[in-house]
Amino acid sequence: MLFRSYMTIGDECAVATDLPRDGLAARILGEATRMFASRGYASTSVREVVEACGCTKPALYYHFTNKVGLYRAAIGAAVVRLEVVHEPMVREGAFVDGLREGLRRLRAHADVHPDDLRLLFRAESEATIHPDLLDIRTLRAQDLARIENQIADGVARGELRADLPVKGAAIALVGAMHMWLQLWLDGHPLDDQFEQSILSLYLHGVIA
Repeated sequence: MLFRSYMTIGDECAVATDLPRDGLAARILGEATRMFASRGYASTSVREVVEACGCTKPALYYHFTNKVGLYRAAIGAAVVRLEVVHEPMVREGAFVDGLREGLRRLRAHADVHPDDLRLLFRAESEATIHPDLLDIRTLRAQDLARIENQIADGVARGELRADLPVKGAAIALVGAMHMWLQLWLDGHPLDDQFEQSILSLYLHGVIA
């Protein structure tokens, strides 16, 4: 997934991280997140957002400057909330324990904040159409590098194979999570097979 990387890219496509917790700004952000997640950036208008919030365009622009600023704030809010999922995978401790807890939290997060994940998945495709929104290539590279570092730490601690191809292992893990989440977005349940299958295949392989 495109996690914290959104908060570390350059100014040309940076996102807000000092996000509102309540009041009108938070209400605007919540409605915008829902609309961007379900309709996409191009199909969501500022007029529709303010009508849903019961406010005016000047009020929205006061808090978020313009539609691009609102979109980046929605992405930033989704990323901040998603950090609770990624935290177990980067803290000190066994790689396997962190991975297991991270997968469990990701499934729980999908139940509580489904629009966040829909928005982040949309962001990958929409940034290709609207390159001024997000530098998606840099985001992917940064996110993959973060996973690579976690795997490399596991190798260094002797928890993972010394001959493990780190980049390939990172791609395999991210790819498996992405495919399960894509199936979930298509309507398939995200049940406990999500964690079990990824852990089984990733840690034990398929050879008898």
